[in-house]
Amino acid sequence: MLEVFWASLMCLLALQVFFLLVGLSIGGSLTATHVVHGVLTFYIFHWHKGSPISFDQGEYDALTWWEQIDAGHQFTSNKKFLTAVPVALFVITTRWSHEVPSILLLNTVIVAVLVIAKTPALHEVRIFGINKGIN
Repeated sequence: MLEVFWASLMCLLALQVFFLLVGLSIGGSLTATHVVHGVLTFYIFHWHKGSPISFDQGEYDALTWWEQIDAGHQFTSNKKFLTAVPVALFVITTRWSHEVPSILLLNTVIVAVLVIAKTPALHEVRIFGINKGIN
């Protein structure tokens, strides 16, 4: 897990530097990084279902990756860390964007969607049947 953490951190920093080189302000580049991080992690953890390992014989095909982490147990250290990352990005982005209302709204929506999707109340829940699949 530590290797994945460092690789993710390096990717976020590289993305941040890219947005700064493009000419965005610090607040704008942090917001862009937060948006990209939010969209990617939502897709990877809360939308994509199944397992990348073919040996599980379809046992996890109906579960998202978030539901598979730590065998579905809630409030483990891994899940706490993965919940804290978007919150930390939100706090940092809000601080550096000087609380511009439009940027604050965008960042608030992203962090709210990510944190609400991680709550135990939504474990194996498909809202309005979205992403239910065939199972």
